[in-house]
Amino acid sequence: MRPSLLLTVAALVLIATAPARADRDPDLGMDRVSPPGASAPAPPESEPSSATPERAAVPPADTPSPGSIGRAAFTTGVVEREPKDSISALANDRDRVFYFTELHNFVGQTLLHRWEFKGQVMGEVPFQVGGYRWRVYSTKNLEPSWLGEWTVKVVDEAGTILSSQSFEYTQASASDEPARETDSAPSEPTPPASLE
Repeated sequence: MRPSLLLTVAALVLIATAPARADRDPDLGMDRVSPPGASAPAPPESEPSSATPERAAVPPADTPSPGSIGRAAFTTGVVEREPKDSISALANDRDRVFYFTELHNFVGQTLLHRWEFKGQVMGEVPFQVGGYRWRVYSTKNLEPSWLGEWTVKVVDEAGTILSSQSFEYTQASASDEPARETDSAPSEPTPPASLE
């Protein structure tokens, strides 16, 4: 047998008989095996896989961290912690609208929904954020004559506007069936319902 072939066979025997160390290859979904004493191969650089979520580091409670608005929508209702629909216009045969917001990483902070109509603040609804992912909504009872653009701004403790969205309150057509809610609630925004 030739010396180089003998060395190759000896190396294969050593690898085959030595206990192996398995390293998980997340991209292939299988184990990579390395012989003892060999350094583990570095996983290829790629985006984190959605199949194996990474745990987010929890920021210290005394330092507010920059948060984000995951979702925000005007809706005709909230069912099981989710907006029933997403609207950009509402006819005045309906007299109530909801503003739903999903917040990320604002735990412990107080934010507010500022309801505005024609440049005038019509109400502010503060809420305390109780988790890293927090869903909240506020409602507004509308008078049929308040036609035009309505805006809700999500504002933090420092007065910074984090998000701003508008919807149009329009005149109902004659063919629309009356859908007005018979609610004797005042026209001020309803305090928020914290969902989580």
